[in-house]
Amino acid sequence: MSKLDMTFGALEVPILISSVLYGVTCLQTYLYTERSFRDPRWLHFVVGFVWLLETGITVFTWMLLYSYTVTNFGQPNVALGTSWSMAFSPVLSASVASIVQIFFAYRIRVLSASLIIPIIGWCAAAMRLGTATAIATLTFLSPNVGEFNMRYSWLMTTHMVVSVVVDVTSTASLCYYLLRRRTVFKQTRRLVHKIVLYTAETGSATA
Repeated sequence: MSKLDMTFGALEVPILISSVLYGVTCLQTYLYTERSFRDPRWLHFVVGFVWLLETGITVFTWMLLYSYTVTNFGQPNVALGTSWSMAFSPVLSASVASIVQIFFAYRIRVLSASLIIPIIGWCAAAMRLGTATAIATLTFLSPNVGEFNMRYSWLMTTHMVVSVVVDVTSTASLCYYLLRRRTVFKQTRRLVHKIVLYTAETGSATA
């Protein structure tokens, strides 16, 4: 593999994949607005806000890709530098993940009638957003990516560990409390199993 494959190629492929997933998100948001008449207004607001954040993430990653492959074409060393679009994208991503985890913690609160796991989830979501904000700030202030990795790799590790732990905990808790609500009615049991499967798939994807 050439150096371009390991730098710009490693950036371009994930951005293209995320753009396709953004299209799926747009479709899901549209279908939700068309079919969720019984949901409270605050939930509609949350869905719309998450979609706006996802739109921002997509725009910033496109700007980063355009800067590398068009504006600074033929200058591979530009990948070693930092930019505000590179620094700001993780904050938006962490904001989306934190909102989702806060909602999951709320659902756990409703299902379990307990505050222990939800409080842990809310605190972990806040920590996730806090570490992402710190990473974005330090990335913008660092002269290049290499120096950032050398000085703050521990912060990246902390952020990733917190993200995985909160995703796995929320998913496992939701599955546990949903399974506890199984009934003797076959149709209800089937519906609960479908919800558990969907929850596990969603949690695994975010983790």
